[in-house]
Amino acid sequence: MKIAISIVFIILLITSCKPNPISNPVSNVAKSDLIHYYNFEQNGRLRDLIGNSNSINESVFEKGIKGINGKSWFFNGTNFVDLGESFIEGLSYFTSSCWVNLNKTNIGAQVIWDSGRIDVGCNNMMFGRFGEYWEFRLTTTLDAEDRTKTNIFSYNLSYLIKEKEWHMVTLVYDSKKITGYINDISIGNIGLDGNIRSNESFWLGDDSEGGFGLNGLLDECYFWNNSLSEKEIKKHYNSFQRK
Repeated sequence: MKIAISIVFIILLITSCKPNPISNPVSNVAKSDLIHYYNFEQNGRLRDLIGNSNSINESVFEKGIKGINGKSWFFNGTNFVDLGESFIEGLSYFTSSCWVNLNKTNIGAQVIWDSGRIDVGCNNMMFGRFGEYWEFRLTTTLDAEDRTKTNIFSYNLSYLIKEKEWHMVTLVYDSKKITGYINDISIGNIGLDGNIRSNESFWLGDDSEGGFGLNGLLDECYFWNNSLSEKEIKKHYNSFQRK
């Protein structure tokens, strides 16, 4: 009898120690530098799963759609998530990485995330048809009063991005340059040095002034207060390829 009780206790102990697949990041890359992680598994309000913040305002969403890992949320071009006060103000090292599945690529700008108007420090990661080509655009501002301290990196994605397919999109700022990645491929960089200026709210799926809404699915968003190396980004990307 004692042996049976002991076995049951051990099984319960092991079960309780298993990591929760919903609350633990898929990727362990630079885990100590991870400041926010959103996996879009929630049916209610979006929650930061490393405990730093929850959303403070969000629209009505279609949720529970199959994502790159588990579930994702559908952004219809008008809904958004407001995460509250920007968490990138003053950073000199920063990386963001999100999985995106675009519903349409023949429309204008589609914001993945945005923090700040151009007059107070505009920072964002977006797709858009800004001219002849479909582009991946990164914007980082270091001084709101000096436009030379805002730099925009754009890249022609006409051959890289396909509708209704998952892509991992990544921005890296290392205090010297902005670098963009699609999946695990570096697509180039542009020089910019200093600390990020951003004192507005941080939004997912649109900018803080509206009108540039994402049309598609969003999943597995990671934000680090460090600049990941190309090797780390490849490792992060491969974490999802094994799922």
